Amino acid sequence: MPTIELDLIDLKRMLEVPDEELEELLFLNKVEVEEIGMTDAKVEITPDRPDMFSVEGIVRQLKSWLLKTKGLPEYYVAKPSIELKKSHLTVRPCIACAYVSNLDFTDEAIKSFMQLEEQIDKTIGKNREKSSIGVHDISQVKPPFTYKEVSTNTKFVPLGYTKEMTIKEILKDHPKGKEYGHLASGEKVPIIVDKEGTIISFPPITNAKITQVKPGTRELFIDITGTDENSVNNSLNILVTALADRGGRIEAVRIGKNITPNLQPKVMKFDLDYARQVLGLNEDNNKMKLLLERMNYGFDIENKKLFIPAYRSDILHPIDVVEDMAIAYGYNNFVTEFPMLPFIGSRHPLEEFSDNVKLLIVGLGFQEVLNFTLISKDRQFKKMNQTARGFVEIKNPVSSEYDICRTSLLPSLIGNLSANKHRRYPQKIFEVGDAVVLDSQSETKTRNSKKLCVVDAHSNANLAEIISIINSITSNLGIKTRVKNHDNPSFIKGRSGVVLLGNSNKEIGHFGEINPKVLENHDLNTPVAALELDLDLIFKKFKK
Repeated sequence: MPTIELDLIDLKRMLEVPDEELEELLFLNKVEVEEIGMTDAKVEITPDRPDMFSVEGIVRQLKSWLLKTKGLPEYYVAKPSIELKKSHLTVRPCIACAYVSNLDFTDEAIKSFMQLEEQIDKTIGKNREKSSIGVHDISQVKPPFTYKEVSTNTKFVPLGYTKEMTIKEILKDHPKGKEYGHLASGEKVPIIVDKEGTIISFPPITNAKITQVKPGTRELFIDITGTDENSVNNSLNILVTALADRGGRIEAVRIGKNITPNLQPKVMKFDLDYARQVLGLNEDNNKMKLLLERMNYGFDIENKKLFIPAYRSDILHPIDVVEDMAIAYGYNNFVTEFPMLPFIGSRHPLEEFSDNVKLLIVGLGFQEVLNFTLISKDRQFKKMNQTARGFVEIKNPVSSEYDICRTSLLPSLIGNLSANKHRRYPQKIFEVGDAVVLDSQSETKTRNSKKLCVVDAHSNANLAEIISIINSITSNLGIKTRVKNHDNPSFIKGRSGVVLLGNSNKEIGHFGEINPKVLENHDLNTPVAALELDLDLIFKKFKK
């Protein structure tokens, strides 16, 4: 979870609260205190509340929870006097801006705001890929501004430096260029310039030194650029409302036909009976409305309309609102009850069946291995000589080694053999685990499929050996199967097949001798025979 440093003196200047109550008050509002001293504290905040990644956001929440304020906060946005012209961009095409004046930017305020900026870049911005923030002292430049692309030979003085550098040099030598350079790796890169052509920002890498924010800064120009419009607008809304809570005056910026920020509340249909049912409460409408107002919502009882603050980017479903109502009610105030009907937990029959299959394979002399459900697209398909299709891809993978959900267990086990090629042979391993397959009938359009994969690696590994293993498994389970020749790119042509259920043509698995090209891709020199069975289908037959 994001860790935030709070200046307690700054916090108490904005909200009077006794020291002995502060820690518990924070905890009741999804803020976990790691360390607390006389003047500062280190806290963890759940990533679903990016609006609370600052002193301003936390104070806003606590004030409402304590009923010092209640209901939907109102933020005035003045009509735009500043314009930003946007050229056609091939990268980072989304942009939103705001102008905030009347600021009293102290050291504490700057620290809180920069911390908020950094955390939003990491969370909503997905490490600046979806969106990134630029904050500028507008008194040093002249609007209107232009957002355009330039070559990497363009020069300006970046933040933290005193001499001009080309953009190419910034990407190579600047700390932020090294960290985020992969997001601006083309021949053309985006920049923002003022009326005189002075560069003020090179998103998502760095701002220019000329617009550096310092104590005493009174006016800010904020730009958010990125690849995702929602991330860009949500980030801007959180930033400007935090500044407004410090007394800043928000003024919109015209970007072509668009005007940003838009701080109009989002509207959602919300039924109080749904909240009562989920929470087990029997409060009247006015008390339920008060719970909503305590969390900064507005609510129209008659029309069942919920008004959500523009900075609450985390509200996606009515259940998110119900969670907030539970916080407002106080988790300590819920009465615990034993269920009216006793329920005794038990293992799922498929899991018991899978365990019996494991014991059977162990009895055949194989050793169990466990692998992650996530795998790389390259290992799943290219190295296995397969065409990539029918898989679930991770949108923002932490590592390229785990960027899709596996559709088959075989690549994982071949990878195990590759990692242990220096070990003694024969190597006989198996895995019972989940693969993820596409399913249009499922709510998520995917489902987990329980599979068994067996691989046998030694100098004489062959088709006859793997067929005998299939026969041992099916005969012990009392299931009739037959095998049929069928070519598969992962196996040697003419030395592979499929397993069919009974007299039907329903495939429940495949087997064969691994293709030498696949072995070469994994740096293996020893022959390998393998089989993979669908335990879900076998279990359905086994139950009958």
